[in-house]
Amino acid sequence: MQTAVATTYVPNPHRERVPQLRLIRGELTYVEDRIKVDVTYRDDPIGHMHRRKMLDDVRFRAARKYQETREAMGIGTGRSPSDLREWVDGGRMPANGVTDRQRAAAMQIILWRKLIGEQAYGVLESVLIDKCRLREVPTPFDRSPGKISTLAGRVLREALMRIARDLKLAA
Repeated sequence: MQTAVATTYVPNPHRERVPQLRLIRGELTYVEDRIKVDVTYRDDPIGHMHRRKMLDDVRFRAARKYQETREAMGIGTGRSPSDLREWVDGGRMPANGVTDRQRAAAMQIILWRKLIGEQAYGVLESVLIDKCRLREVPTPFDRSPGKISTLAGRVLREALMRIARDLKLAA
């Protein structure tokens, strides 16, 4: 069984964030203290694709930004109903309605949906939100699985590049 873990370097969270002056190739350079950590890619098809060089850094950042925006669009505060006291008991009123952040995120998703088209939006939602692999993406085509995953991969990369251009991550 293949493990879904990779090793990466991240800034050291346990140390004061002061860059260190080091001599690298004859030049003094500030280098931030970094540590080696293991990152799991289980249920993360975008992480798998980036690790296998199927997505470049620009598309990967656009995918993560899309996921953040989609998460910010979520309705509800995630609080348990038992945590709320009724207004008559001196408690706060339960948070109702949509916040400005949620409204802005929803508008951004709607703009991206118009920008990339319905077919690409379906592939994007399947991979980024529903965590489907490319071969599992539901498609209306009657083709062999290899051709479907190739088509879905191409549609996904083009959609992410359009989003990256919209975010000014790519030229």
